[in-house]
Amino acid sequence: MSSIIWLVIVLGACSFFIWFMTDRVMYLASYPKAVDVEVIYTDSVLFPAVTICNQNLFRFVFFLILNYRLLIHMQGYIYVHYRCEL
Repeated sequence: MSSIIWLVIVLGACSFFIWFMTDRVMYLASYPKAVDVEVIYTDSVLFPAVTICNQNLFRFVFFLILNYRLLIHMQGYIYVHYRCEL
């Protein structure tokens, strides 16, 4: 009796799997689309106004000096802590 119940359960599960996979493959083969794209070409394009503001407090040279000092500091750190013996 127990083997018959297991046989019914396994056949039911296999049948459901085959039905489900067939349904999904048929859906995929129908090439469903989820997005409609419409391209509209125009003769003229309006560009936004561009503002260039150079009233920043930090100068580019300051960042160059800061990065140089940081690079020198990191080279010393790497040399001291990760020294490679050849």
